[in-house]
Amino acid sequence: MAEGRDKNQKGLKGSDSAGGGDLRFTVWQFVRLMDQAEKSRESGPNAEISALFKAFGAAWDELDARLEALGRENPEAFADLMMDQEIILEDVTPGLRTTVEAELCKVIHSMKQTLNRGAVEAVSAEDLQFEIAELEAIAQNLIRP
Repeated sequence: MAEGRDKNQKGLKGSDSAGGGDLRFTVWQFVRLMDQAEKSRESGPNAEISALFKAFGAAWDELDARLEALGRENPEAFADLMMDQEIILEDVTPGLRTTVEAELCKVIHSMKQTLNRGAVEAVSAEDLQFEIAELEAIAQNLIRP
């Protein structure tokens, strides 16, 4: 269901077919999504979040373990994986697309709150603004493929 690719390689693009299409994320975007999904799962039982973990959980667990190891052993490779590699989730159903969009909206809201509180330095604020714009574009494409 998921595969990793260098951003410069050709890959599968989103599809607007009724059965579902593929979703493409840069690794950092997928990490933001799944971190939020974990928070949602911790807040109580939720069928949509359970379905998301059923579909993407194995890919997430593998990626998370790889990122943890690289973070300890090879910061350069960690940065490359986070910023220059992609995760492609194949055959994502319309229901899962809706759940992904909802979770991304939660991430975006949280990031905007952080910016509005002024709790970040100028460089971090610029990074957050970039991430917000990227995630908003993904969320928009999920509801209007």
